[in-house]
Amino acid sequence: MSKFQLIFVAVFVVFIVGGVAAFATYKSTNQDTTLPSIEVWGTVSQDTFNQLLQEVNRSQTQQIQVNYVEKTPASFDKDFITTLARGGGPDAVLLPQDLIFKHRDKILTIPYTTISQRDFMDTYVQESEKYIDSSGILALPLMIDPLVMFVNKDMFTNAGLAVYPKQWNEFDRLTNLLTQKDNKGNVRRSAIALGEFSNLTHAREVLGTILLQAGNPVTVVTGDGLFRSALGYDDIKGAESTAAGLSFFNQFSNPSQPNYSWNRSLPSSFNSFLGGKLATYFGFASEITSIRTKNPNLNFDIAPMPQP
Repeated sequence: MSKFQLIFVAVFVVFIVGGVAAFATYKSTNQDTTLPSIEVWGTVSQDTFNQLLQEVNRSQTQQIQVNYVEKTPASFDKDFITTLARGGGPDAVLLPQDLIFKHRDKILTIPYTTISQRDFMDTYVQESEKYIDSSGILALPLMIDPLVMFVNKDMFTNAGLAVYPKQWNEFDRLTNLLTQKDNKGNVRRSAIALGEFSNLTHAREVLGTILLQAGNPVTVVTGDGLFRSALGYDDIKGAESTAAGLSFFNQFSNPSQPNYSWNRSLPSSFNSFLGGKLATYFGFASEITSIRTKNPNLNFDIAPMPQP
């Protein structure tokens, strides 16, 4: 994996449909300009799906007709399993990577006669290789949504800071400059939101990124192709770095530490950033539209995730 967490949105064909290839690799001898309509379920927004479909259709001589059904992650699980049990279901699904592996037993792999392993590896980023199976391709990644660092420009400017942190250790200096506390020691403005799970938006992904950067693979693939957590196992290379990563993460919520900047009584990191109370917010690049819509007056910028 790369040193920041990547979330893939992938298309794959479910087992109830035989012969329906993923749209990006569809091949046909039919000369019609319009292909048969297919139904796709997914957890991405209708607008995002429409943009993806437009890109696909622009590169195809035959236009793909798709009925897209938007689901929440919770409703997808229930509706998908229930519909399959009744013998129905969508022709294809569009999901983030965690749901792909959750439902891999319901997926018909794309055979190597449709797209070869070599073509797949040459076309998609290295992280996509997790979708390679002995019988074919489990999924096609259509979109990468990386973690990034959103920055409150006004808070940095008011603190006399013109450059955003590129390394984690820079927060040793920035925390004191950007965190504001009242005379009772209560945090009013925060430099960074780390150390708590309950109010840290994307806590799993943020902590996973820190552990990956520290050298722990977080997950590994077993001999039978299943994923297993690498945390807490002495036989996994890099496991010894877990303690260092956790120590770094936790220091920002410890009142006895000089970098204390966050605690569980504060609003979520997303809402704190929206309200102008958090200098740096770690979120996905796709959140930029939501942030602009919810607070058009927020003066913010985007930078890469800090590195070790």
